[in-house]
Amino acid sequence: MDGIAIILAANVDNKPRAAFFSGEAIDAAVVAAHRQGFAVVVPATEELVVLAADIPAGRLTAAGRVSCSFVKQDVYDKFAALIGTEQELKPSEGGEQQGGSVSSMPSAGPDLWAGISAGSIVLATVGREDGWWEAVVLAEDSSGERLTLSWRDWPNMPSFTMARRTVAVIAPRP
Repeated sequence: MDGIAIILAANVDNKPRAAFFSGEAIDAAVVAAHRQGFAVVVPATEELVVLAADIPAGRLTAAGRVSCSFVKQDVYDKFAALIGTEQELKPSEGGEQQGGSVSSMPSAGPDLWAGISAGSIVLATVGREDGWWEAVVLAEDSSGERLTLSWRDWPNMPSFTMARRTVAVIAPRP
């Protein structure tokens, strides 16, 4: 993909963040931004292209995440107005992006927490100082959001409940 792209990070605590990417760096940045839930827009007018120069260059971290800097609210708002228009690059199946192509767009992959059921082994913790330990899933509540667990190595300890998304999924064995 040639040209420039602006990545708009979620406006957390009313602190707008954005990043400027150009050239060959756009493909990887767009993939990472979509993984993080960020919006990606392409400046539509010469005025926005000039304004984009005021946005700090973004960078990809070693973990494959986009790093965005704080920007002025009015700058953020001008680019945020492009969200939902044809100037927004959206992820879609098959690696194609609206407004351009991204050759390495991966699929979202499976929801690993959805595979947790009674009898599954997960990692759980009760506090930062206690570490993570293997626990057996005994049951799910009716909404499927909370799990009843028992420590695998200490079955005589009382069972406890945790939110599904707060346990760590153990990689399946080959």
